[in-house]
Amino acid sequence: MNSVIEYLKHLDLSETEAKIYLTLIENGPKRVRELAESVGLKRTTTYFHIDSLIKKGLIAEEVKGSGARIVANPPQWLKYLVDNKIKTAQILQEQYPTIVKTINTAFSKSQTPEEETEIKYFTGIKSVEFIYEEAFKGNELRSYVYLAEPKIIFSDNISLMSNAFNKNKNLKIREIVDDSSFSRKETQILSLHKNYSYKFMSKNLKLTAEDILIYNGNVAIINIKGKISGVVIHNTDYYNNSKELFDFIWNTLPEPEVSL
Repeated sequence: MNSVIEYLKHLDLSETEAKIYLTLIENGPKRVRELAESVGLKRTTTYFHIDSLIKKGLIAEEVKGSGARIVANPPQWLKYLVDNKIKTAQILQEQYPTIVKTINTAFSKSQTPEEETEIKYFTGIKSVEFIYEEAFKGNELRSYVYLAEPKIIFSDNISLMSNAFNKNKNLKIREIVDDSSFSRKETQILSLHKNYSYKFMSKNLKLTAEDILIYNGNVAIINIKGKISGVVIHNTDYYNNSKELFDFIWNTLPEPEVSL
């Protein structure tokens, strides 16, 4: 019976309408009060569904003697609904290319100086991985990194970034990193890549985010305290200002001393 109800729902009957129709098929004509009791509905609600089923051609009102009863039309009448469904699907398929073209034309982004800010929120390690994957696709990546505590997002940051350099030969990464023993070990190894450079931020600076990425017109803020999450802000002015500020800070910081 469930499969029958599901089929009727595909023909745009609600579950209640399907039950009313099947009740009439199984038990024969009923008065509205009797039908309402059979399907567990209020009489006023039942009238609403009866009207809908009459419009669909599946039931009719039969008047005999002193009162009216609701009668189900034979199941063969379902073919009318099936044919209409097929016809509608064919029309949708035929008009699909035209509709898509119209939508793309009518709602394409206008070439105005104003730009809307787009903000995307990510939660969970898989979603945050996507942010890094997108950041590594560009040619330039600037980053503020705070790794004073060896609690990192990925089990092997060095391999992650090495793979990024191997996949994208044009990628250049500059990082302003907290001056901690853990960060010094990481940066020393990563600096073996010719396209990686770093400087240490002042010890007085304590970032609340573990990573701030500036790339491809975006600024991403990564947090790993508690639930891993990320926010990506896409705005040209904000990106350009963040990039200029990063470069200014970069130029004021001394070159790191190389440990032998």
